[in-house]
Amino acid sequence: MATPLKPSAQPRKAGASSSRKPTAARLRVILQFLGAARCVTGSKFLLTLTQGTTRRQVLVDCGLFQGLKELRLRNREPLPLVPAEVDAVVLTHAHIDHCGYLPKLVQDGFRGRIFCTEPTADLLSIMLLDSAKLQEEEADFANERGYSSHHPATPLYSQADVLNVLPLVESMGYDAPISLFDGALSLNFREAGHILGSAIAEVTVQGPEQRKRWCFPATWAGIIAP
Repeated sequence: MATPLKPSAQPRKAGASSSRKPTAARLRVILQFLGAARCVTGSKFLLTLTQGTTRRQVLVDCGLFQGLKELRLRNREPLPLVPAEVDAVVLTHAHIDHCGYLPKLVQDGFRGRIFCTEPTADLLSIMLLDSAKLQEEEADFANERGYSSHHPATPLYSQADVLNVLPLVESMGYDAPISLFDGALSLNFREAGHILGSAIAEVTVQGPEQRKRWCFPATWAGIIAP
């Protein structure tokens, strides 16, 4: 014999109102490795947050590929993103394989914010201007000797491009977290013993139904996701 339904489980009458609140759109998180994968250079990690029709993108490190020619040629390949649509860049430190692609990113349309520690901000102008100068000199030498397959040979970016990067830089202290995108993402730098100003970038994403945290170390090309 069937057991009668309890009053609380009786079918709701047609037209009856529900007290359940509508849930917010789920936050979708994608992490892509655009560098430092199957190699230890060109560090770039793209974090994309999508909620409803809103999309935010954060690039953690923006490094230049260095070393073998087959790696360096990747600096000339377009990234699988639209630079103008990237909201922010987070730098773990000022080594060129972690920050050296910034002038190219700005040259291609990036106008967002660049977050790093105060010592890293101080080093950026030195490192990037030196990188640009070396590329300009190498291009001039290649044109003079005629050994480049490009006519004329051109640097990936110039010292003038570097000067367009520096106004976008915002320095932060260690253990001084900030909130971005209406609280959807928080950023905190933890001290790392690599070079002056290096940091572990602790990135936390908070959605209506989930919370994720990644730690991007400065000392090696990897990610810790506790």
